[in-house]
Amino acid sequence: MSDVENKIKKELINTGIFLEGYTYKLFSQWNNAKFTTYREFPFHNKSGDFEIEGLIDVLALRGVERGLAGDNIELVLPIECKRADPVIKHWVFESFPPQTDKNKQYFLISDGNKISYTNDYDFPKLGYSSVSDYENAINVFEFNQET
Repeated sequence: MSDVENKIKKELINTGIFLEGYTYKLFSQWNNAKFTTYREFPFHNKSGDFEIEGLIDVLALRGVERGLAGDNIELVLPIECKRADPVIKHWVFESFPPQTDKNKQYFLISDGNKISYTNDYDFPKLGYSSVSDYENAINVFEFNQET
């Protein structure tokens, strides 16, 4: 391979495009979970003078029946696919520790054709014994140390 081909290969790998393709395929072909899946989904948000727009790498949507008299919710998973170079790129997570079970992360459980979700789990050996032990991020920033 030439130097140019090696550089192109390295840059493509660092974009996260292959992870994005794999993630999209995983959610769109997950037969028993039945996600509606999009790639490069545009978004626009305006709040007061602040306005932001962009693209979500992968957006997976699925209705979830919770079994409470018509109390269904829509599960919305915006997924950003990146491969950061640990030498120059860093991620910062603005945390939001959950105070109630409502804000605790849910796990998707797939048992054959049966899909369910739960946030009723504890991992005391890993330090997750109460609701406030779990981490949630409400905002994530990526920055380049060189610039």
